[in-house]
Amino acid sequence: MDQTNEPVVRSPQQQRSKQRADQILAAARAIILEKGCANLTISEIAEVAGITPGSMYQYYRNKAAIVLALGQYYVEQFQLRLAQIFTEPVSNREQLSMLFLQVLEQHYQLFRDDPVVRDIWAGAATDKDMQNLEQQDNVRHLQFFCSAAAPFFPPSAAPELHRTLNLLLHFGIAGSRLALDQDEVEGRQTLNAAKKMLGEVWIQFCRNYTD
Repeated sequence: MDQTNEPVVRSPQQQRSKQRADQILAAARAIILEKGCANLTISEIAEVAGITPGSMYQYYRNKAAIVLALGQYYVEQFQLRLAQIFTEPVSNREQLSMLFLQVLEQHYQLFRDDPVVRDIWAGAATDKDMQNLEQQDNVRHLQFFCSAAAPFFPPSAAPELHRTLNLLLHFGIAGSRLALDQDEVEGRQTLNAAKKMLGEVWIQFCRNYTD
């Protein structure tokens, strides 16, 4: 009998392992929020999580693995936000432009609202695994944006569309990070300026392919 369509039920052991891993990540988040990522230690994570330091290694091999898991969690959270923005079908280039800017806004708000995610990604420049995670995330976003935009341009525009969206993606991330380094009032003005600049570049690109 084919069982492939039946729901997967976790065993009690699997459920306990997932709960324990979640406990560890929650403890790490709490410590980062209070003391910063640089002051994270295995012993304190274990104490806050209510487990022994030795048992930590059944789930995460070291502190860097815990930080990486938190980074992956935030990547998944942003993917959910991205999916929500593009819930409805896109009907024209103007709507697409507005949705792209909403993505930038969501990126900014996710980081602005949660000091933990800012602290985690601040260390990405010195951690190879975090760099790889960020690079893979950017590649996924670029592929998604290109797929969303492709129906509104001729096939011959594909290379330039990819190039332009890649630049806009990286300019947007850079603008968001600059805004996050500022206080909330100045950061909002910086982000709005970035949105305006990116929007103008997109409009100019679209004009190159006006029927």
